[in-house]
Amino acid sequence: MVIVNCSNSFRYEEPANDAPQKAAADYGFCSPLHEEAWMSKELHRKCSPPPKLEYSQSELKSLADAIHEAACDYARQENLRRHDAPEKGGPGWQTLDWKSEEPEKKGKSEPLLEQQIEKPKAGNVPTTSAQVLELYNLKYSTGKHRTPDAVVYVPHGFDQNKPIRVVVYNHGLSTDAKEAFCNSDLRRQMENADANTILIVPEWQTIPQSRISKDTDRMHQPGFFKNMLDEVFSKTPALRGMTSKDIASIGLITHSGGYKATASQMYRNGLFDKVTSLTVLDSMYNPTAFDRWVSENIGDLAAGRKHLLVVYTDHLRRESNGLAERITGMLKREGMNSNVLWEDKNNPKTVTASDELRRSGIVFKYSSLKANGRDAHNTMTSYYVREVINSERSARN
Repeated sequence: MVIVNCSNSFRYEEPANDAPQKAAADYGFCSPLHEEAWMSKELHRKCSPPPKLEYSQSELKSLADAIHEAACDYARQENLRRHDAPEKGGPGWQTLDWKSEEPEKKGKSEPLLEQQIEKPKAGNVPTTSAQVLELYNLKYSTGKHRTPDAVVYVPHGFDQNKPIRVVVYNHGLSTDAKEAFCNSDLRRQMENADANTILIVPEWQTIPQSRISKDTDRMHQPGFFKNMLDEVFSKTPALRGMTSKDIASIGLITHSGGYKATASQMYRNGLFDKVTSLTVLDSMYNPTAFDRWVSENIGDLAAGRKHLLVVYTDHLRRESNGLAERITGMLKREGMNSNVLWEDKNNPKTVTASDELRRSGIVFKYSSLKANGRDAHNTMTSYYVREVINSERSARN
């Protein structure tokens, strides 16, 4: 087998069996980590079907799925080894001086292993399949990273001629954009998104995987994130020819230590009026960070035209309840019914579903749900992106 490096992607050439090459070409599994994964005999054993002259699209899709699953298993173990051995290429940032702002993350996640790269399409041609892209070496990046400066998800059927919604997911500390995308299973959570809802996971940290978050980081500079968005659009085939000015609405999601980046994106980039939803996942470290947005949109929030979701654990219960009390005060001062703020404190081991989120523009949820060996603080990222996305799609339909 020969693997040819082609502009940051890999083309697979199988002399004895070209099915993997066809699967890679048709479904765009392009990542350097696959090069190592393909060297695994176990991967070949799992994924190599008998040679055939022709393969149906369903056969290629099944093969591509098998490649991805087996490569994830392989690379997850490899990634664990590397992160635990800084001298062999792991980050080794444990030695830096940092101040903890969030609970320690339990365990390591597998990295994102796929990147879809297509030739640029004309704006009036919808995408034929969902695309996941890792963008490297951006001019408007927060630093020199070995991991992507941004991960972008473009749904199947995206059409430039229709209004575009952008959802921005800001990860917490001790991770990076790529790992957060995979660890929170964001591709799966986006599967039922509206076709014109784009997900962008920016690398907001200067030093990804660390617990360092400084007010002087580039993400907090006025206009920086808007410029980053414009560059992301220019380097994403389905979005080329468009800029942040073409965005109809924005949804911001912050998990844990991502709150500073989220506030800067909201307030310092001329995007304030485009933000129609804010999802705060155990991220109220600055209790008043989003008060201005809530106050200036209280009428739309009360009417359900805009949405605020705050999910919190015991870790930030006081800060989250404090925001709920202030919102109640805002509603009363404006002569609005304070009952439009819905609080769910009595079902901590359940996930608030999209149909429930759709009933109110302001929702506070206490959560102690744990799953897949993760604590409650990190478990919520695997569920609430999907519920928010689904509630927004249902509201538009």
